[in-house]
Amino acid sequence: MLRINPEERWPSMKVVRDILSELDIAESPNDQIRKQVMTSYLRIQGHGVEAVHKFFGRFYENLFSALPEVKPHFESIDMERQYRILNRAIHTLLEFCSDSQMAKQNLEDLALRHASLGLTLRRYNIFLDTLVKTIGELGNDNLDQLAAWRTTLEPGIDFMWKCQKKHQARGSQPTNRTSRPKAKPNRRAQKSSAK
Repeated sequence: MLRINPEERWPSMKVVRDILSELDIAESPNDQIRKQVMTSYLRIQGHGVEAVHKFFGRFYENLFSALPEVKPHFESIDMERQYRILNRAIHTLLEFCSDSQMAKQNLEDLALRHASLGLTLRRYNIFLDTLVKTIGELGNDNLDQLAAWRTTLEPGIDFMWKCQKKHQARGSQPTNRTSRPKAKPNRRAQKSSAK
């Protein structure tokens, strides 16, 4: 369509669309697994608000059973809001790809928000186990599908743990990347107050 000579142009965009639709774009095995897992998660969410609440409620029941010491941290939290936060976190983990700078930044931000909680590698692994267990309990008990979930989420969980360790080693505190930088002191004001 973009050729100067009309005889070299495609006859219509329909022809272009048909040609493009016949192209077979190769996906890596990891991409195929990720797509399968994302479809599985969308299926969970597609069953309506009640099913989604049941899923997140069951996840936290399983988490508190596996880690009873964390339950008090959630007693004063609005769980409806927490369900939305968990949903975004799961999406962030599902979208993680070590080749994508944006995906790495999003997951690092998530790790930094959790760094102040003093999470251990054991707790990260229990989070993963609990999520996979909950998915299995609520209808998707296909072992291959559950293995696909684990395969997809493990690199993101590992990346979060490494981010947390890196920031702990630096002794840095988690930061809120959306907050504005603190204003620098006005040097004139400092000089005049020093006189």
